[in-house]
Amino acid sequence: MKRLLVLLLGLILLTACSTATTGAQPAPAGDPGGGQDCGYAFVHASTIGSSLFEKWAEDGVQKAKSELGVAIDSVESATPTAIADNLRAFAQRGCKKMIATISFSASEALTQVAKEFPNQQFAILDAEVNLPNVRSYAWAVEQATYVAGVAAARLSKSKTIGAVFGMEVPPLKRWQAGYELGAKAADPATKVLVNYVGSFSDPAKALTLAIAQKQQGADVILPASGSNLGVISESVKNGFSVAAVDPEEAQKGGRAGVAFTMWMKVADSVRLLFGEDWTGAPKGGTRNLTLKDGVFEFDPLTTSSGAYDAKVPADVVKEAKAAYDGIVAGTIVVKNPLTGQ
Repeated sequence: MKRLLVLLLGLILLTACSTATTGAQPAPAGDPGGGQDCGYAFVHASTIGSSLFEKWAEDGVQKAKSELGVAIDSVESATPTAIADNLRAFAQRGCKKMIATISFSASEALTQVAKEFPNQQFAILDAEVNLPNVRSYAWAVEQATYVAGVAAARLSKSKTIGAVFGMEVPPLKRWQAGYELGAKAADPATKVLVNYVGSFSDPAKALTLAIAQKQQGADVILPASGSNLGVISESVKNGFSVAAVDPEEAQKGGRAGVAFTMWMKVADSVRLLFGEDWTGAPKGGTRNLTLKDGVFEFDPLTTSSGAYDAKVPADVVKEAKAAYDGIVAGTIVVKNPLTGQ
């Protein structure tokens, strides 16, 4: 679904898998592709049509091919079990450079296959796999939600803001931590309400939780549940503003209740991954993609479409932008709550 912290997380943006597939599939598992080598490969965690997240990931593959001049074989995964099958098939073909995948939902399959092919270089975006031949790329979403927390706290008249997340998984804990820290930095008296839906596909429950937060005083709510349209479209009726995690979803839900948007630039992140140096022996470890990498955007805090300028006072924009600039410069440090670093 989303571009922010659509986070979701990547994770929060993935929806139920479709059985339809498009594009060329790699050779089936057990068949190394007739001996044909490949340089780079990308395995989607679902089908491209199943979510905006996967569409943006494919946009990133195409951007890397165009801007970097590299050949990349890309494949969709029609079912969760197909992720491992596709990764294994590419490894059997011998993708000499690197095989990449995306999303927390692909981490288990990648862990399994990477152990089977210890000399093959793998990479994953939006998750962390601790193996010597897997290079992990994780969005430092706590930095982005810190900025959102600053803006939300300054916009709140009740000194109470909220957030509705999908499942209580590690990437979303990073979202929560940054949002709370930013709000408290802007105004220590701000109360932050947080609820988890327990699913990424339950818009009714997401809306119910948002309304409950409003009843507890929240007048600005960040919905990052994977099913946010109901929260956005019903926000005006229920008397709260939304910090949306995807500009396209904000438009579909009706912008009337949206105060500002923030999102992860998924395509740019995928392109960045393929632009890394993949020569030599397989590499492990994790690289956090930060505000400094330019992979997050905020409207109207760091850019402006003109849709929300009148909703965010100039002093709020200035303070949120100062937080953004401070994080980039290193004068404001927002630690990863999962590692403490």
